Amino acid sequence: WLTRSGWLTSPFCVFVRDLNSGRYTTRAHIARATLEALAFQSRGVLDAMAEDFGEKLTALRVDGGASANDFMLQFQSDILNIPITRPANVESTSIGAALAAGVHLGLFDKAAIFSADFKQEETVFEPSMADDVRRAKYDKWLDAITRSFAWAD
Repeated sequence: WLTRSGWLTSPFCVFVRDLNSGRYTTRAHIARATLEALAFQSRGVLDAMAEDFGEKLTALRVDGGASANDFMLQFQSDILNIPITRPANVESTSIGAALAAGVHLGLFDKAAIFSADFKQEETVFEPSMADDVRRAKYDKWLDAITRSFAWAD
């Protein structure tokens, strides 16, 4: 899967290749590599979007199961160099769909749902990684992706 800018959006082959990287590799190493891969992939997609649309994101709001992981969101904030906001309820998309349906059916009042009293608590992850470290980590990821292309042969 390539974006317009040529970025491979699903490069798990780097991760899979290194699963047997040594006898000291633990489940924790594999879990961390997976979480970091999600953040690097997000950066690739968001960089491609910024290139296509001529505008970069200045913040990101997230929800869903993976967003429950504090390490992943902090790492993603660091790699993207933008703040990431997560609601207290990480399944807020499904709640939003249910509330929209309820408003449509007349079960809920739209004004009440969008009032300040209805707002959930949020956690904000601010980038804290130094620019040179961020650049080095992402460059290393891109290099690994490029080298992995030859593995398909």
